[in-house]
Amino acid sequence: MRMINGREFPAGILELSALKTGHILEVDNGRTDDYVPNGSEEFPYKGVQTAHDAIPSGTSASNIYIIRPKLGLPYTGNLTLTKDFISIVGNGGITGAGYTGAVASTSKHLALAGINITNSSSITQSGAGHFLLEFKDCHMGGTLTVTATGTTAEKQDSYIQVTGDDNLWMGVTINITGIQGFAGMTGGAYVGNTITVTDSYFCPGCSCVDSNVVNLEAGSVTEFFSMYAVRNEIHLKAGATLYADITALANMGNTLYMEGGTLIRCSDAQVNASVLTGLSTATAEAITAEDTILSALGKLQAQINAL
Repeated sequence: MRMINGREFPAGILELSALKTGHILEVDNGRTDDYVPNGSEEFPYKGVQTAHDAIPSGTSASNIYIIRPKLGLPYTGNLTLTKDFISIVGNGGITGAGYTGAVASTSKHLALAGINITNSSSITQSGAGHFLLEFKDCHMGGTLTVTATGTTAEKQDSYIQVTGDDNLWMGVTINITGIQGFAGMTGGAYVGNTITVTDSYFCPGCSCVDSNVVNLEAGSVTEFFSMYAVRNEIHLKAGATLYADITALANMGNTLYMEGGTLIRCSDAQVNASVLTGLSTATAEAITAEDTILSALGKLQAQINAL
């Protein structure tokens, strides 16, 4: 397992978008001649959906499929994505032309990289947990709705990961529900979006978080410590928890509206100076993802005492 911002990501499915090896399926929607497509450069598929539907069962972290649209062409049409461990990689080539349509995904691991998703598009990811949705170096418009259902354990194994300095999300309506593993944004710029977070763990730690409206609804836990967060409007609703250095936020022009939620004011200095009140060394057991920092330190000390 790999730790990111204190949360665990399954190492086998981390950063699928960064992988360059796998089964590559070429797509060229500019081809009009007759042939039997096989995903090669000579005989590419003529649509992303057709390429997706040709992927056989049995995909895994060691058996991934990369769908690669030809550079520079616009792509339109709705997509229904059900195959697991797939990556759609534009390599920046369709950034100018873009994709327009509605994407409905139930994939257990979907990565989108180097793609411009236009303002009239929508992406919906849903399922009974145990999924990871990745964006890397994408220009995002339109609507993003991500919903994890199922048990608490299934929700805690659901993730959204946005990485890459070339990310540019502007004017997007983002709805995140039930993502209790981690919903994180790192790298790039996120400007003028409306973000609603419900029953999820959310951490906008990206390079530029500017002029967004952030609605923190019941069950959400948010860490808002980005030094580049400016002019945001944050609504802390009943049942939501926000960890933030409120002085730093205010100094950068952010406005926090207390609407019944819980604000835990903290800074690095405050965290570093915290005493370990309540530390218990009664249990010499392995640390799990359910442990707090306090309980984890207690278990470690108990194991040391038992040596």
